[in-house]
Amino acid sequence: MRGWGVGVLVGGLLVACGACSTADESPRPEGTGGWSLPAEPDPGVRDAMRGLWDGMSVRHAAQEELIRRCMTKAGFTYVKSPSPTGDVAPTMGVEPYGQSVADAKRHGYPKDPVNDRPATETDPGNGGLSASDKAKWHAAYFGDGSSSVEIELPNGESVGTNANGCLAEARATLYGSVELEIRVVNFAGMLPIVAQRQIRVDPALKTLNDAWAACVKAKGLGEFADPEAARVKAKEFASQGTPAEARKKEITLAVADAECEAETDYAPKRRTLEDRYYTVALQKYQGPVTEIISANKHALTKAKQILSGAGA
Repeated sequence: MRGWGVGVLVGGLLVACGACSTADESPRPEGTGGWSLPAEPDPGVRDAMRGLWDGMSVRHAAQEELIRRCMTKAGFTYVKSPSPTGDVAPTMGVEPYGQSVADAKRHGYPKDPVNDRPATETDPGNGGLSASDKAKWHAAYFGDGSSSVEIELPNGESVGTNANGCLAEARATLYGSVELEIRVVNFAGMLPIVAQRQIRVDPALKTLNDAWAACVKAKGLGEFADPEAARVKAKEFASQGTPAEARKKEITLAVADAECEAETDYAPKRRTLEDRYYTVALQKYQGPVTEIISANKHALTKAKQILSGAGA
């Protein structure tokens, strides 16, 4: 499997399952070394979070080019995975709330550029190979399993990958080492998730969601825990009836969702709460964040050299 988004792959590496969990990691009270929230978030904190992925589209393109060259030397065909047209922070996607009533009436729910991409996979170059040759292709790409790297991320999660093969070689060329690449790429993806775990168990979010849910229920649209649950339900409409009927159901739910958000002042309150947690996350992991920015900057310079033909 190849790709560039968390939930598929991050930098060619699947994020550890624990990173995608919303398991209880409750905010601890001030003074215990936990998540003591500031009264107000830092300005631009979301841009700072997304900035951990600045240059990712160029780095991805260079990584794919390095893999192609390596696979060619190994005697195999490799079809490069398309790079995104712009930088995407895969765990900072479209907010599952905040749509205006006017947009809901026109479009229903918005699409998420990461999670709503078509589940298609192009042939990376091994589609016509025999079973034995396909196994050799995979060993050349992923590594033969004879050596591996496993590291612990700053938040305690562990990730690992093969230390040889064309994918590992490309990572090491861009970042200087496989260890550094999997550490910074994975933690850049995990940091918003770490903060979101805390947000999900904050009583302030439950209070906000309960007010929104009561409003939607009063409109006769059913019971939902939060706006995200309503969007998940809307996706089910596609398999229920004709496209026109599904579209009508989606718009009806989206409009009620948006109206209730407006009535409860949902989006501004939730964004402020989330940004307070993002502020703490960036402060709590200031050292690793600095490492991510520095490593990505170095790798971006290397990537531009590679794509211009001047690099390895």
